[in-house]
Amino acid sequence: LPADATEIERRLDLVRRRIRTLCRVDALAETQPAVRSTGFAFVSTNFVAESIANTPDDWRRALRAIAGNVRPGGHLAMTAIRNAGRWRVGDHWFPALPVDADDIRLTLHDLGHQVEHLVEIDAEIPDPSDPRYEGYDGMVFCLSRSYG
Repeated sequence: LPADATEIERRLDLVRRRIRTLCRVDALAETQPAVRSTGFAFVSTNFVAESIANTPDDWRRALRAIAGNVRPGGHLAMTAIRNAGRWRVGDHWFPALPVDADDIRLTLHDLGHQVEHLVEIDAEIPDPSDPRYEGYDGMVFCLSRSYG
């Protein structure tokens, strides 16, 4: 059901009251400063690591930087474009590193995370020869818990 303006404002107000900290992290920096000494109970990243990485090592370093901010017992919510060498917004193409659900699952495990939920959806237009193709064959949605 569509929300009316009052409901939208109520939801925005709830989000504003619940979010306590927003942090910028240079996920590709060789060393990472502690953003918060205790880590966070919940960290969210959407289409970041695979969009900024040029190599698999870059991707693992970025994911390590992001996941490293989750405190033990906390959660990481992650969305990634699957198998993208690049991705498109309108007429603009951006580079990406191809990753899939297995890459995410294995890397998170190596970083001290247990995947609790992982869902893949196929792209609406998975055919690279289609002019409407956006550069990826699907998306991966993942929720993991830090045990490290």
